[in-house]
Amino acid sequence: MPTIRRTLPALLAALLAAGCGPKPGTVAVEQAWTRETAPGQSMAAVYFTISNDGAEDRLLAPTVVAPAGARASLHTGSMAGGVMRMRPAADGIAVPEGTTRLAPGGAHVMIEGLPGPLKAGGQLRLQLRFRVAGTRAVSVPVLPAGSAGPAA
Repeated sequence: MPTIRRTLPALLAALLAAGCGPKPGTVAVEQAWTRETAPGQSMAAVYFTISNDGAEDRLLAPTVVAPAGARASLHTGSMAGGVMRMRPAADGIAVPEGTTRLAPGGAHVMIEGLPGPLKAGGQLRLQLRFRVAGTRAVSVPVLPAGSAGPAA
């Protein structure tokens, strides 16, 4: 009986602490888009908005489902001395609570090895893996060249 009296308060404290930590929220990927590509162009960038109503998460890895054979990776973009620089985001992209936008000139998913041109009206299909939220399937509409996004 004395062992239970010593152990029970510690066990209750641990259970309460576990319940008070950050809760995973709902992560939604919205307004995904890419631009059509020219014949012979084997790369494209994909942009979207991530809504997160819970604890901080991290976008870790994109995978191309279709078209077959294409590869995806995460990149960040920044301007330095009037020159746009792209760098792989090897550690993923932070997704704090709220809204995170992957947009031209900033973070994006780079698609490489396209087997043919992307045509306006078509779609790419991706899987996005998040550290906390798991995997999300995303259909990416292909917009006309020069488009500034789905709301433009």
